[in-house]
Amino acid sequence: MNGQRLDAQGWLLSTDFDGTLVDHQADPAVPPGLVEWITRFRAAGGVWAINTGRELPYLMHGIRQAGLRIVPDYAIVVEREIHRYDNGQYEPVFPWYRLCTEHHAEVFERYRDRWPVLVEWIHLHARATVYQDRYSPFSVIADDQEQATLIHRHMEKQAGEMDGVIYVHNSIYGRFAHKDYHKGSALAELSRILGIDRGRVVVAGDHWNDMSMFDDAVAKWWIAPSSAIDAVRDRVGKQACGHVAGMPCGEGLLEGLTRFFPEGFS
Repeated sequence: MNGQRLDAQGWLLSTDFDGTLVDHQADPAVPPGLVEWITRFRAAGGVWAINTGRELPYLMHGIRQAGLRIVPDYAIVVEREIHRYDNGQYEPVFPWYRLCTEHHAEVFERYRDRWPVLVEWIHLHARATVYQDRYSPFSVIADDQEQATLIHRHMEKQAGEMDGVIYVHNSIYGRFAHKDYHKGSALAELSRILGIDRGRVVVAGDHWNDMSMFDDAVAKWWIAPSSAIDAVRDRVGKQACGHVAGMPCGEGLLEGLTRFFPEGFS
């Protein structure tokens, strides 16, 4: 950014959690330099959101487990729900939360006869745990990456046959969702609420469910750690304001941030 010191006011940073912010195989799981960078960014007026497929309690557990001493201003969870940190806890952001819940209930009810058929397909053709919860009538945890690839390809095809439905997946996990609600659309809504232009939005991710954030209509500045899947690194590498890091996970995220903001904040 031309090497100038920037006022972080009016900037939004959206980071995936697992594999982008956090490296579960490292100690510490989040680089101290990254924690310091985000702390200075927020002190200068920037807003930080974690954008994850985790449920909110699972995210909070992960934050504690990683030893993070900071929590995000916003948490976008299950790839769609927006929560704001207020007085020591996260509260859902309305009307997005209500509309998100209603629209998912409608589309899941529309195809209620399809879900048992897809469960049966899993039992016959794949090795995985399949279950339903309040977020989706069909969620899956594959036994391994090979099984996940088989399942994801089939379920993406099935989603294409259902109006208003997408299949969201990451590693061995997958679920069906409403097509209008994903990491990218939730981030765009948060930007709208905060009055932040996409030219001041920085996103970082590493897997399939992060692809919707890597959209010119959502964010201008893109970061992929070296540990990201090939499809993410290829997409980010083609972006004029994209950075594919030479380092994995949080180290790669920090590498991209210091490249975009070389002089820090005023």
